[in-house]
Amino acid sequence: MSKLLNHVERGITAVYDRHSYDAEKRAALDWWGVKLQALLEHHESSLLVLLAVAAVVGPPPAAAHE
Repeated sequence: MSKLLNHVERGITAVYDRHSYDAEKRAALDWWGVKLQALLEHHESSLLVLLAVAAVVGPPPAAAHE
């Protein structure tokens, strides 16, 4: 989550973790957008949409990364 919010890393992580995480950020935002849209629309097929997106972009980011 800190990468999505563009928080600055400090310490050893700032030195060695130079990956931009662009693909991971895009996947997280796409997943969240689909989830929000499904919640707003209240469709019975919402779960199927979420499962389809998860199959394409992978599971949602783990809470441990927040």
